[in-house]
Amino acid sequence: MNETWFTAEREGIYYSQCSKLCSKDHSNLPIAFRGVSEESYAAWLAGTRKKRAATAPAPGHFAANDAATAERP
Repeated sequence: MNETWFTAEREGIYYSQCSKLCSKDHSNLPIAFRGVSEESYAAWLAGTRKKRAATAPAPGHFAANDAATAERP
């Protein structure tokens, strides 16, 4: 397994090829990284967590409707 990291000098999109990460077997696979500030990343992460929490189905034993007790085929 290959690993790498870099520190972006400025915000933006950085392009490369997967051959830098995955070796010759993915030599033509393009990849892109988006470099953002820590503040932008924290805001995105908080928004994503809220959105996922609002759309994630409740576990069956905590379901607020009859889905947990409905007959299953």
